[in-house]
Amino acid sequence: MKLLATIFLIFLSKLSLADWTYITKNKSGIEFYINYSNIKKINENLIFWHLQNRKNPDKWGSLSTAIKREVNCSSKKYKNVKFAYFFGKMGTILEKEVKSLSNDKFIPKDGSVNQVMIDSVCKTQLSQSKGNNFITSKNKIALNDLCKNNLSKISIKCIASKKIRNDLYVGQLRNNKRHGLGYYKFFNSKNKFFGTWNQGKTHGQGVWLFGNKDLYMGGNLNSKNNGIGYYRWANGDVFLGTWKNDLKNGPGVFISQNGAIKPGVWKDNEYISSLSNSSLKQKLIKLVCNQNINYSNWNKCIGYKTYKNGRYIGYFKNGKRNGRGIYRWNSNITFVGFWKNGLEDGSGFYEWPNEEIFIGNVKSGNRTGVGFYKWTDGDVYLGDWRNNKRTGKGTYIYTNGTKKTGIWQNNKFISESKNNNRSNNLKSIDKKLYHVGSGTGFSVSLDGHVVTNNHVIKGCQKIDIHTQENSYVSKLIANDEKNDLALLKIDFKPDFVFPIANESPQLMDEIYVAGFPFGQKISSSIKITKGIISSLTGFGNDYTRMQIDAAMQPGNSGGPVYNKYGNVYGVAVAKLDYKYSIKRLNTIPELTNFAIKASMLKSFLEASNIKIRSQVRSPLEKLGKNIQSGTFYISCMMTKSKYYQMRSKKVLFDEDKFK
Repeated sequence: MKLLATIFLIFLSKLSLADWTYITKNKSGIEFYINYSNIKKINENLIFWHLQNRKNPDKWGSLSTAIKREVNCSSKKYKNVKFAYFFGKMGTILEKEVKSLSNDKFIPKDGSVNQVMIDSVCKTQLSQSKGNNFITSKNKIALNDLCKNNLSKISIKCIASKKIRNDLYVGQLRNNKRHGLGYYKFFNSKNKFFGTWNQGKTHGQGVWLFGNKDLYMGGNLNSKNNGIGYYRWANGDVFLGTWKNDLKNGPGVFISQNGAIKPGVWKDNEYISSLSNSSLKQKLIKLVCNQNINYSNWNKCIGYKTYKNGRYIGYFKNGKRNGRGIYRWNSNITFVGFWKNGLEDGSGFYEWPNEEIFIGNVKSGNRTGVGFYKWTDGDVYLGDWRNNKRTGKGTYIYTNGTKKTGIWQNNKFISESKNNNRSNNLKSIDKKLYHVGSGTGFSVSLDGHVVTNNHVIKGCQKIDIHTQENSYVSKLIANDEKNDLALLKIDFKPDFVFPIANESPQLMDEIYVAGFPFGQKISSSIKITKGIISSLTGFGNDYTRMQIDAAMQPGNSGGPVYNKYGNVYGVAVAKLDYKYSIKRLNTIPELTNFAIKASMLKSFLEASNIKIRSQVRSPLEKLGKNIQSGTFYISCMMTKSKYYQMRSKKVLFDEDKFK
């Protein structure tokens, strides 16, 4: 779970959000960085971005260049995939992106910067991150991170609420200093800071809300505005550009309250020259929303808008709050964080006028996920939330020192957890397993290997596979989260193993889908639906998937999609979401379903050394009986506490399973 680190510069480019880690510097003084948080694996290769930071602009005016690379860690051969050029340092103020015209592969020279970067990437354990979070691995908030009473003896990072003279700090600490993610309210000036800290000073990205109604969001260093930032004065004047030591320094654009636009170069707050680079000038101007046009036309810009119930400053997309932004309701509640389609979504800070504070994950305007809450009276809670209520694992500490650690449901404490002194992890004492979810799987070997979707088995503490005669506890052999595949094994020799198609599917090919829709709510027998391949790509032009019109329902996930010969064309994975279709496409989805292509399935199985049954070219005898023998009902088992932890992350049965 990922929480809050890079903050408010997505309006400049997606790469400005990257968690860049310094690697080295070459003889020319060019600095090299790698974004470890977004390394991806495609087949046997890794995809990563690295950044080159220059002291002086090149002849096109670029101060930094990001390069997307693909590398094979076995051969160390690499190729360049894409280039992104930026007017600003550290991947800010995008000039242009271009794809590499060459498909040439290179081997880095011994001792070269390229070799250092590739070795570093290949040795690093891969992890993926979402773009709508402040939180990275560096300041991740974990369930066991509550600080102990004696803060002066805490050397590891933890989270707490702390009074500093009359000021208030809520956030992460290390060595009793503000370090990580945190909120600070200054008593005298009424200034507030939301963002990241380093050894007691603001450092990295953050938002300042000043007592005089000014606002700044952007880079910070040693508690001063540094880097690219957006400043809005109380009178309506705006500056977007480069800052150093709290002063405007470098290229930027100043827009006065009367609409006058002044792009140029500043030094120590003084305007010294106009911008000679016309492309940079236009980009800076477009990044500030035009207050003279209807806000519904604001797109990919920062703007200020007053609504009936409050005021918003932040990033807009297609006329809606999308990206980073600050909203202050008329009731004086403030949210600083991420937005999606007009709702808080991602992670952020809530501040109430009575000094109650929440730091953590939000979904569709509700506190959902892991979060830390500080009440006015000093009580604190760190743990799971769902729809604004404490639900899942968590610890509540009262001001009198009383602590409740365990499982919560709708703000009520329902069971205790044992405390492991070695790891301090919360472990639920409830041991009983419940059948909380289901899916479909199918046989791919005579040794009892069964394929299903990864999302079917994700979070399950026990996975049962039901054949026509018996039930078996399965073992997870391999899983691929990105392509949503999982390989299970049971001590069972199936009567039928599905052959996997060698040939690529074609439009309008006739297919069948086997599975157990709605679990056992309708009946326990297998259901077969028929349709055609209606598109060779999935949602968003995903070439690893295909679209089919055979009927699918919850419970079909992981089932085989096959032709009249029984050859598997794909694995059933998803149907188009009803609410999404109504909201975004303005229509009711009908028979719009998706499957993972057989080519992806074959690669997945081959990686686990599964001997794949080749496709057949003539109709199989008793195909219906064979399909029934080789397709299985899968049940997902969890404890009650695990259920409450996972139900916001995947489709599970209703709570009546516990009755």
